[in-house]
Formats: sequence, C-alpha cells, structure tokens
Amino acid sequence: MKKGCFVKSIIILTIFVAAIAYIIQYKLDEWVIKPAKKMFMPVVEKSFKEELSFIQDSPEKDSLLSSLSLYIEDLDILNESDSAQKIFWNQFKHITFDSIITKSELDEIKKILETENEK
Repeated sequence: MKKGCFVKSIIILTIFVAAIAYIIQYKLDEWVIKPAKKMFMPVVEKSFKEELSFIQDSPEKDSLLSSLSLYIEDLDILNESDSAQKIFWNQFKHITFDSIITKSELDEIKKILETENEK
C-alpha cells in the first residue's frame, strides 16, 4: 500500500468514526429512539389494555392507562435509572394486584410519576 493511500484511508476512517460517534451521542434519540417509540406505542398500549383487562372498568382504570401510556412515551431509556423504574413498576403491580383501582392508589402512582418527571 502506498503512503498516500494509507493516509487517505486513515483520514476517511477517522471521519467515519467521528460521524458515528456524533450520531450516537447527539442524534440517536432523535433519529432512532423517537421513531421506534412512535412505531411501537400502539402495540404496547394494546398489550397493556389486554394485560389489564382483569381490572374492573372505572374512570380510575382509564386514568391509570393514560398515565401509563404517557409514562412510557416520555420514558428516556438511555438516562432513566433502574431504581426509579423498579419503584414505579413495583407500585404498579401492587395497585393492579386486586383488580380494583381506587382514587388513593391512582394518586400514589401520579405522585411517583411527578417525582420522576421533576428529576
């Protein structure tokens, strides 16, 4: 390999790696994650509605489903801590365990969501 070809290939490789690093660091959310969320949100919402069909129909159930959908839509996969998600999902399991959602349980979930949104 000639010196000129080697230098050109190193320069092109450097530019290529820098472009990929830039895309991953700054544009991944905009170009990959947001379109993927838009594509999969209807499937996730349908799945949650089917999974939570055992809960009695009530305004609280509708409010819980809408809060859950907003939580998943706003979820920042790359920056969200696992402990915050565990707290939310444990509370969610606890609330839906008895198939009846009360106003106080719904308020607890909304409180958890508000504290996570503040962070």
